[in-house]
Formats: sequence, structure tokens, C-alpha cells
Amino acid sequence: MSTRSSESALLSPKRRWLVASFLALSSLLFACTAGSSDDDPAKTDAGEDADRDDAGKHRDASSEGDADEEDGDVDPPSTSSAKFCVPISSSSIVSRVAALFANVDDRKDLAALVGGSTGSVTRNANGDPTYVHYDPTGTESDFTASFTYDSDDLLTYFHYDASGSEADTTESYTYDSDGLPTYHRYDASGTDADYTESFTYDSDGLVTYYRYDASGSDADFTESYTYDSDDLITYYHYDGAGTADDVTETFSYDSQGRLTYWKYDGVGNDKTASISYGSSGSTVTGTAGGSTIKLCK
Repeated sequence: MSTRSSESALLSPKRRWLVASFLALSSLLFACTAGSSDDDPAKTDAGEDADRDDAGKHRDASSEGDADEEDGDVDPPSTSSAKFCVPISSSSIVSRVAALFANVDDRKDLAALVGGSTGSVTRNANGDPTYVHYDPTGTESDFTASFTYDSDDLLTYFHYDASGSEADTTESYTYDSDGLPTYHRYDASGTDADYTESFTYDSDGLVTYYRYDASGSDADFTESYTYDSDDLITYYHYDGAGTADDVTETFSYDSQGRLTYWKYDGVGNDKTASISYGSSGSTVTGTAGGSTIKLCK
């Protein structure tokens, strides 16, 4: 029986605190992930959005997992944090859904810049910002931000207008009936940094297909995912459109759901890891022997 809960359970407005819990737990993983960086299509800094053309390189993204380590053991993921677990730190797989909601939270956090006489914030009945005007005295960093939400209080439209600059941006979001994002469009006025994201899910709310389409560049890519009956990931494929950057990863598990074999097939950068388990913990051999292993169930 899988211990990973469906993503749709996280996204109900009545359980919005669960999203925050997941993002907090996800941040713990970055500390034990090898070779991660910030150059991912899901950057969340509003001031860095114009850099997204360079963000389509999946190798710069960190791996995603759901468990904390304690006393040499890894606890099973709780239902409040689990989406899907990538069980090896050398993996290049990224949680695109978590990144999108981090993006949304970052937009809402613009309201936190306003204080005292520096501007004004208007909020809806749920406390979410609908309009932000930031106007600090003696600076040129004025901006306004507008937000629109659906009936489930999920952000559907965002517009950022930077006074005196061409940094205006517009974003739109579409969700399925479970509140899972299916489409995201980013439009940077006067630049070639526009892009779209598309998501497809299985019946358990796990991402099976992701597409990133960057306007005016060759940074487009797609990702596909396969899972076993316990919702453990078994196959991942990254296809960099028009490039030779394709990557395939495969995963095998024992009867207890522990990773026993991992293979990374990338252009000129193949890796393997075989994992055995004993009373003192796990032993990793192969070309990824320095990897951190995370138990997913």
C-alpha cells in the first residue's frame, strides 16, 4: 500500500497549509542533493523572470523527495508532504508542480513588501492579495500587482507592472477539477522570455507528462514519468527538443519499496547505482556511489 498521497489532496483551499508544509519539507532535501542549482524553468524571483530562456536545462535542477533523515533512518513520507519520491539524490528529476506553487506563493509575497507609508494592499475574503501598490519614497522601484482567483481561491491571473521600466509581466494559470495545475503561461512584455507549461496527471494525481515551451528560443523540452502500483517512480525521460540533451532514468525496488537499482542514461554521462541494505543502513555501489538514498515508503 502506497504511503504517498495524491497531489490533489494538497491543493484543496481548505488544506492550503499542507502546500506550505510540503514546500518547507522539500527545502530540506536541497541540502543533501548533489549538483543542484537555481537555473530551472520554475524560478520564483519576480526580478529574475527574464532569465527563463536559460532555465530549460534540467541538469541544473535539484532532485525532489519527501522524507526526513533521523538517526541514520529515513521516515516514510507523511500524507501532508508526499507527492512522489525520487529516491536518489543524483537524479535530475524536479517536482514541477511544487515549483509552480512556489512561483504562486512568491507572487503573493509581493504584498509583504508593503508596510507603513510604502504603498497599499487590497485582499479578498480569504486574505489573499488582489491588488498591491508598492511606492517607497526616494526610489525607482515602484510597482503594482493585480491578482485574480477562481472559486476555489486558486490564482488564475497575475499582472506585474513596474513603473518606469519594461519589466511588466502577465501570468495565467489553469487547473483541473482537483485543483492541480494543467497550464501556466508567462508573458514578459517587450522580451523573448515568454513561455508556457503544460501538465498531465494519472488517476492518482501524479504527473505523467510535462511540457515546457519557451517562445523565441530552443529551450523547449518535455518530460514523461511512469510509476508502479505503489506509486513509486520507475521511469523518467527528458527530451530536449532539437538538442542532444535527452536523459532517461530507470528505478527498481525490493518488496519493501526500497530502491535497489538506478540507471541514468545521459549523453556522455551515464551513471548506475546498486543498493543493498543491512543492519547498518544502505550501501551504494556503482558510478553514483556518493549519492544519498531516500526511502519512499
